[in-house]
Amino acid sequence: MDCLPLKVKLQDEESIYWKGAIKNDDGVKALDVSENGRWIGAGSWDSSICIYCANTFKLLYTFTEHSSAVMGVRFSRDNSKFCSGGADMKAVIWSTTSWTILHSIQMHSDYIMGLRFSPCSRYVAFASNDSTVSVFDCREGHGFLQSIPKRRYWTVSFSPDSKTLVAGSHQSELTYWELSNPAQNNCIKLKESLIILDIAYIKSTLIMTIDSQGLIVALNPERQSEAIFTFKTRASHLGSSLSVYMPTQLVFVSGSSLELFHFSHNDNQEFELKPLWSQRSQTNYWNSTTTYKNGMLVLYAGAGKGGIQVKRFLLPSFKGLLFVQKLRPQPTLGNL
Repeated sequence: MDCLPLKVKLQDEESIYWKGAIKNDDGVKALDVSENGRWIGAGSWDSSICIYCANTFKLLYTFTEHSSAVMGVRFSRDNSKFCSGGADMKAVIWSTTSWTILHSIQMHSDYIMGLRFSPCSRYVAFASNDSTVSVFDCREGHGFLQSIPKRRYWTVSFSPDSKTLVAGSHQSELTYWELSNPAQNNCIKLKESLIILDIAYIKSTLIMTIDSQGLIVALNPERQSEAIFTFKTRASHLGSSLSVYMPTQLVFVSGSSLELFHFSHNDNQEFELKPLWSQRSQTNYWNSTTTYKNGMLVLYAGAGKGGIQVKRFLLPSFKGLLFVQKLRPQPTLGNL
């Protein structure tokens, strides 16, 4: 796909040296940064969790509540909670005020592959290899399971209004639930043999990354079986992830290469996706996240044994005729 170059200035970069609490040579598997930019949370293959100061990179806390690899970590949108999920089938929720455990949750019978807080910060959802998706209500202190036989879920996300939950499976399916009626679900089938690695919303549009083909796919908000566009990235199938910063609508995808995009759409459902920056690497990046403040985008990438790589970008103003490529509606997902 031919695009005119758009330069984004890389201001500086550095690495946070990683020393696992249990095995020093085991690297970062899961990564997130709090919305207020205070903390970096990192989960390791060795089952430990480290909390760093995002400004000084000083190690603040180390937790060893898990007995196996930490598969996912997330901060709540209101910065009050931090959650982890592991290959030991357990999830733990901490208070970020005292860094004490609020809830230790054991609802699954296989790996927890992905997790995410709702935008309202009340709920946290978990995707598991045991063919279930669970939702935990942090206010009420209890959860519920939804089971879809013969599906292994890898990722979950909430709609911006926190009313709808969507999960992506190893079997190329998206499953939707309304939290007001979780017994009902709606499944959308993609092409065979594709793994949905990560999903996220930009406004009402669902974006996802797909294994083996390095694709970014966006769905039509009104007709969810229709792909608005597909985009081929350089990323490998390992570790591909999305990090969306809502106000500027930035999407970051990681794999064996790092790639930064700007995504936008207007009221006429015209979509634009512009590659901003990319970097090839021998390192596999298992996860990524971003923060944005005063025109500076800070990108954090979990680089396995390479620790956490931090890159700072000075972004241009996304106004006027910035984009040079428009993406038109594509065939339905079944034809991907």
